[in-house]
Amino acid sequence: MCSTQVNLPVVIEIEPTEHCNLRCRMCHVSYMPAEKRKLLDIALLENLRSLRGCYFIVGSSFEPTIHPSFDEILDFIELGDHRLELITNGTKVTPSFAERLTRLRTEIVTVSFDGIKKETYERIRRGAKHEEVVKGVRLLRRSLDGVGGLLAINFTVLRSSMSEMLDAVRFWDDIGVDQIRLISCVLRGDDAALLGESLWPVRGRYFDLLDEIARVVVSEQLRISVRSPYYASKSFRQKEICEPSGDCIFSSDAGSIVIPMNRQTFQVKFGGGFGPGDDCISPLVFARIASNGDVLLCNTIPVGNLAESSIEDIWHGDLARKLRQEIADNGEKCARCDYYKFCLKSNAIDLEDFSSSRSVKLSEKYSDDNALKAIVESAKRL
Repeated sequence: MCSTQVNLPVVIEIEPTEHCNLRCRMCHVSYMPAEKRKLLDIALLENLRSLRGCYFIVGSSFEPTIHPSFDEILDFIELGDHRLELITNGTKVTPSFAERLTRLRTEIVTVSFDGIKKETYERIRRGAKHEEVVKGVRLLRRSLDGVGGLLAINFTVLRSSMSEMLDAVRFWDDIGVDQIRLISCVLRGDDAALLGESLWPVRGRYFDLLDEIARVVVSEQLRISVRSPYYASKSFRQKEICEPSGDCIFSSDAGSIVIPMNRQTFQVKFGGGFGPGDDCISPLVFARIASNGDVLLCNTIPVGNLAESSIEDIWHGDLARKLRQEIADNGEKCARCDYYKFCLKSNAIDLEDFSSSRSVKLSEKYSDDNALKAIVESAKRL
C-alpha cells in the first residue's frame, strides 16, 4: 500500500519551453508537428514559493534557455535557495550567462554535444555552430570553477558518429570537462534516417570502441570520467580493463570525478518503491513542471496545474493520491515507462538486449519484435 503521508517533492524538473532552436536528427523535437508551442508563464512559479532548498533540474526534453524570461527562472531558483542542474544544448551561453550561474547553487551543467568534428556535429545538431558552442563550454568551465560546479557532456552516439567517441573524450578532457556520457541512440520512431543510425547492427564494433576508450582513459591518466551502461555489464568487467564505479570508468588521476546521477540518487530506492523492480519512488519525491503549468508525477501523468492550485494542494490532492495508489497496486504503468527504463535505470540498460535500443512506443507499434529487428538490421545509413 502507498503511504498516506507524503512530504512535498524534493526534486523539481522544469521544462520552460516545449520546443528547441535546433533540429537534431535523432531527437523527438525533429518529428513534432510544426506548430506554436507553449512557454511557461513565469507568474506560475509563485505557486512553488513554499518549496525551499529543493533540487531543480531545468531542461530535459526541450531547450530551456530559449525562454525569453529564462533569467527570471534563475532568479526564482536563487531566491528559493534551490540547487541547480541545467541541461542545455549550449547555443545560448554568453559570458554574462556563464557568470550568472555562479550566483546560484549550480551543481551540474550538462551540454549536449554529439560527435566532435565540425561537420559531424553540425550535420547531427542542425542549426548549431560548432565553434560557438565549444566557446560556450569553455566559458562554463571557467565560471563553474569558481563555485565548485561540475561540467558534463552528453554525447548521443549514432552509427555515423561512434568512430568519434575517443576523439571526443580526449577533446573534452583537454578543456577540463569532468565527465562525458556516451548515450546509445534510442529509436523512438521508424523514420528511415533514424533506423540507419541504430547501433544494434554494429554493437560488436561499438563495444570494441568503448573498450578502447577505457584503455586510453586508464593508460593515459585522463582526468575526465566516462559513463556508459556498457561499463556496468558483465562482459566488460570480465575483460578486467579497469574497475568501474557502476557504469562509470575513470583513471587514478587525482582530479578525476564521478559525477553523481542525481535523478537516480533521489528517485531510486532499493525496496519500498513502486514499479517492476520495486525500487522507483519517483511519485513520492519528484514533480515535473511542464511548459503549460501542468504538474506531472512519474514524468508524464498530470495531476494538476499551477494556474489553478499551489504545489501543496496539487501534491496532496485527490488525483496525486489516486495515482500513487494505482501504481502501488499495479506496476503496469511502470513497465511501460521510458523514463524509468532510460533515465532512472539508465545505468542498468543491457545494450545486448534489442529491447534497449527502442522506445516502448515503437515496440508497441511492432507487435512482432523479430520483424522490427529485421527492419533495423537491414536499414542503411543515409
